[in-house]
Amino acid sequence: MADLTKIVSGMQSGPEEIWSNFEKINQDLENIGGTVDGLTWSAQSRDGLVAQNGWRIMGGGYSYARVGNRKLVVMDLFLSNENQGFKGNSTPTVVSMPKEFSIPDNYQGEARPDINWLVMGGGNLSFTRRDGGAVWDSNNSSMYSVHATYVK
Repeated sequence: MADLTKIVSGMQSGPEEIWSNFEKINQDLENIGGTVDGLTWSAQSRDGLVAQNGWRIMGGGYSYARVGNRKLVVMDLFLSNENQGFKGNSTPTVVSMPKEFSIPDNYQGEARPDINWLVMGGGNLSFTRRDGGAVWDSNNSSMYSVHATYVK
């Protein structure tokens, strides 16, 4: 982050210091932009993703960019239940993921307004009700989405 000079009323060389601060900020923004612009993203893939227990991956996958010795991963999955639905306050594993790209354990998000997705057990994705009530889907056309960005 830019090391900015504090500007106070009546200071000597005030306009020059203000200009110098803008130059420092511009340099920081250029440095950040250069790093972000320089990332090379992989093609989206579903390699290693395994739908289980009557679930189907309808679209999406994961892509990643290397940042040093780490990976910035974006996971976007669209899932449906092939059965007549499911009951209970949570589901068994919906999708298992390869360790290299799995969403970290205890990571969660919204799959639909009433249902969260949750990752536990080393990259196993499942669904749970936000209010703790029963998950119930009476038709197999409902789509569930999982969107996550994380570092591995």
